Amino acid sequence: AETEVRGVYDLVIVANLEMLFADKVTQLETYVKNGGGLLIWVGDRINRVGYNEQVYKDGQGLLPAELGEVVEEKDGVVYRLEKINYDHKALDRFRGFQSKLTDLMIASFYKTKVDAKRTEEILGESYDIRVLARYDDPDSSPFLIEKRLGQGKVILVTTSADIEWNDMIKEAGYLILVGQLAKYLVAQDQGGKNVRVGTQLQ
Repeated sequence: AETEVRGVYDLVIVANLEMLFADKVTQLETYVKNGGGLLIWVGDRINRVGYNEQVYKDGQGLLPAELGEVVEEKDGVVYRLEKINYDHKALDRFRGFQSKLTDLMIASFYKTKVDAKRTEEILGESYDIRVLARYDDPDSSPFLIEKRLGQGKVILVTTSADIEWNDMIKEAGYLILVGQLAKYLVAQDQGGKNVRVGTQLQ
């Protein structure tokens, strides 16, 4: 049964948690590989070096990308979202009203380094890491990054979940985005149309 595979929780959210230590990382890796969903938000409390060592693990861990420097708020400059993959199941609800996403304003975020060899920004399932949306900064930095790990999925949001780094929480688009990300992360791939006799269907 699904609960036997993934345990008690369908989704785990890590929001601006200073550090994830080795034992918890191991538990989360097992959880995701067995079909769990993990949503990671960064923020001002993050221990960047620790996350890169314990969670990114040179591309072998949970984190979809290596964390770089923080783009800090300066002189009231804000960034908006662009290059959004509306074909993705987590974002397709915004297809008819893109402004709910593109009007969101972000002042600070983590720059990230994504392994291009493991990334395909195209529709399809033959990928490990995929960038789902970017900022309109000069480097077109990633906003949402997804990683498939075993049977599960991880999504990294490169800004904070609260008002420390952005005004997203004040907009309706933020609530819709969080709901859609959660819905996508808990959904299980259906696989083929045929099942063996005696297989439990949910």
